[in-house]
Amino acid sequence: MNKLTVLFCAPFFSITSVGQSTDELIEQADSAYFDYKDYTTALTLYNKIKGQLKPADKDYGYAVDKVARTLFYLDQQNKDNHLKSIELSKQFIDLANKEGNYINPEILDKKYFMYKNIIVGYFGLGQRAKAKPYQDTLYQAYRNKRLPEGIDQFYCFEKFMYSNQNVWGYEAFAQLDDKEAEGSFSKHIYYIYSQDSEGNDKDQLYTLETVKVHKPQNSEPDFVLTKRARTKEQEVSGTIWKYTFNNPVEYEKLHNAVVDFLKGGVQPDTKSVIQVKQ
Repeated sequence: MNKLTVLFCAPFFSITSVGQSTDELIEQADSAYFDYKDYTTALTLYNKIKGQLKPADKDYGYAVDKVARTLFYLDQQNKDNHLKSIELSKQFIDLANKEGNYINPEILDKKYFMYKNIIVGYFGLGQRAKAKPYQDTLYQAYRNKRLPEGIDQFYCFEKFMYSNQNVWGYEAFAQLDDKEAEGSFSKHIYYIYSQDSEGNDKDQLYTLETVKVHKPQNSEPDFVLTKRARTKEQEVSGTIWKYTFNNPVEYEKLHNAVVDFLKGGVQPDTKSVIQVKQ
């Protein structure tokens, strides 16, 4: 039996890790992590290393950082498994909150993306109320200007497939009375993509957005769902007055409106064409 077979056979942990030195375990963990991208094995080994060391030991910080990195990549592999993604993201956040001083800042910032993953997971499971505390945490970080690039203005809160289309829902952190919401403002943007043969995003077809209503009187809604299709030459948009919302927008009502529109049969009530400056 060669070395690689021994490394990945089922009883590996209970047999070969007994009595091994930290350096030997690190070598095996690094091999699983770097050479084979076997993040499940790597996570088990890095956690074992971390568990048998003390914070003052020279390799403790290395093990903590590698546990965080491995959790991040494992989550990437399980992004479509809501329960698994929630579990892995919570482990990452717990580690980051307790021992963030040992984690590379670039990886530590992924904590905010993990909050986003938990939100997407609970929305995907239809358990939106469970997502609320994690949304609140992101909003607090936004107000404190702690969010890294890529999640500092919007965050993805929902994704699903409908009739061979991928649907990604994003929410802006800005509120109606914020300076950022002056003029034209979309609180939510759903990106509608066609799929390739493997179910991945292919072409962006259009967006469905909750656009702020500039209302002359308070009896009117705060947002109206608007369809926007963009090309290099122009943007065509139209409001859909069948779907209106008051602030704060009810997520279930919004989700149902998007799905209802995707079913077909509903057309925008208005049409506006804006030529894109070249």
